[in-house]
Amino acid sequence: MLTRRDLIVRALLLGAGSVLTPVVRAGYAAPLLLSASDDSNGNHLFSAIDEFGAPRFRHQLPDRAHGVAVHPRHMQCAVVGRRPGTFVDLYSLPDGRLMQRLENPTGRRFCGHAAFSADGDVLYTTENDFDGQRGVIGVWRRRGEKRVREAEWSSGGIGPHELLLHPDGKLVVANGGILTHPDRGRDKLNLATMQANLSYLDSRTGKLLGSHGVPDDLHQLSIRHLSIGPSGRVASVLQFQGRDTRVVPLLALHSPGDAALELLTLPEGPERHRNYLGSVAWDLDGRWLAMSAPRGSRVYFYDIDSASWAEPVTYTDGCGVYRDSLPATFLISSGAGGVTSYCPEDGSWQPMPDQYARQQHWDNHFVVV
Repeated sequence: MLTRRDLIVRALLLGAGSVLTPVVRAGYAAPLLLSASDDSNGNHLFSAIDEFGAPRFRHQLPDRAHGVAVHPRHMQCAVVGRRPGTFVDLYSLPDGRLMQRLENPTGRRFCGHAAFSADGDVLYTTENDFDGQRGVIGVWRRRGEKRVREAEWSSGGIGPHELLLHPDGKLVVANGGILTHPDRGRDKLNLATMQANLSYLDSRTGKLLGSHGVPDDLHQLSIRHLSIGPSGRVASVLQFQGRDTRVVPLLALHSPGDAALELLTLPEGPERHRNYLGSVAWDLDGRWLAMSAPRGSRVYFYDIDSASWAEPVTYTDGCGVYRDSLPATFLISSGAGGVTSYCPEDGSWQPMPDQYARQQHWDNHFVVV
């Protein structure tokens, strides 16, 4: 199969328009990159772009969105409002038809991410029960052509953010530990007592199966974002809410059954990454990890096999990271505009050439289908 890089090289040599049409006519199913973004006028959008960065569709949203979850069996996805969020939009792919908008229940706000069950019948959403001061998981089951809220479960902590379905069937939840209230916007109300954890839930019943926190002297580390490798190993990236000059670990690794989180410190100090990591992704083979530090415009790469760090790169406001179509390569999106592919083994860059990809201010996360 042609990789995305193969197609871009052809496009740059021959002209994108002359290459794209024969490839599509030959039956090649072009991938779609799905992400929230803002345009130059400040409009909040949900966009799909192809391997060149050209738009396939875009929809205006009522507010800024954050995470995108993809249905495991059908060409559908869920786009979640940025916390404190009030909507989740369900789209069909690749046409981008809006199928349904889920609205936040009374007393709840969406926390930016969602995940589907293995069969796709259930959509799980991270939510804030702000009066109860606890995190919950909303359970939305498909009934005919629509999804209805069937139940809610405790998330196992406060401030749940990203959640993913593990290959063994468990839900993995990043409970960030930060208490918020919609009347106070994004203010952090419990920094003196916060305690994050990585929790595992039974995806059928919501039962808490295990929870792993950070050491007490690092209690202001917030676990935010997740990626699961081919082996089932969970990578979590963290954001420190304490003194911005303190050197703290910002990457956590865990496999189900491990007694504790393995915490790793980045190869540069907080003066470069600001003690804030935004996204994390495994590569295609599960050897490499990429993690973004958008406040420092840095991207870091960790080689699991050698337990060593590659040379970090500078990419302005780079936050979204996702595996590319070749091992040891990653796609990186920028809030300043642009999407590029990068290989930490040889240091090669391959930007998406289309003007649309360069002009959009991409949000923190994206997926490729």
